[in-house]
Amino acid sequence: MSIIGLILTALAFGATVGDVNEFIDIPSIIIVVGGTIGMLIFGGSSLSTMFKGVYSSDDTVGKLTTAAKGWKMSRDYTLAWGGISTLIGGVLIRKYLEDPAALGLGTALAILTVLYAFVLSFAVYLPLQSRLEDRIKLVVP
Repeated sequence: MSIIGLILTALAFGATVGDVNEFIDIPSIIIVVGGTIGMLIFGGSSLSTMFKGVYSSDDTVGKLTTAAKGWKMSRDYTLAWGGISTLIGGVLIRKYLEDPAALGLGTALAILTVLYAFVLSFAVYLPLQSRLEDRIKLVVP
């Protein structure tokens, strides 16, 4: 059922935005996703435990709790990188104010990184965290 929910979420996004290609900016994706993964590793989170917790049916309460904490940290780090990237985009916009052709990079960075951060945080990471927390409640009465 979770795959159906993910597909419906993607279809809802696609139906509302029109040309999806306008919403793809590789530097913004690299900053948000790469920054989040870097902070998770720096913070000591186990990416393998996070994914195993979601997709494995025989994990212990400790592993499920660690995985849920990792997804919560992912949300926090992703939102932080969205905000940081918006500031970086603002600096780039200011730098290129006199060259309108170059404003696109800063504008895309400022706006799309926040979009990516919100979509990842609330449409991907929060449901994964909630799913793990629900599984913990089933194991621990």
